[in-house]
Amino acid sequence: MNEHRNASKLTEAQVREIYHSQLSQRIIASMYPVNQTCVSKIKRRETWSHLDMEMQTSPLLERHGPTCEWTWKLEEEAEK
Repeated sequence: MNEHRNASKLTEAQVREIYHSQLSQRIIASMYPVNQTCVSKIKRRETWSHLDMEMQTSPLLERHGPTCEWTWKLEEEAEK
């Protein structure tokens, strides 16, 4: 797994979240320990290309709205 190679700053779940996010690359980069260039490479599949980008279920993410966009759940909701 790439998570353990080269002391990756991101987990596979975080990479999937970045790939599917509709936020700007700069905003995404501010949410994770990476820069905008890293986000761009993930979105263009230049890095982490071996990873299946299908979203896995997460207690902190949910899909909603007409575009089924992934969003963060509120902490109270995630604890249920």
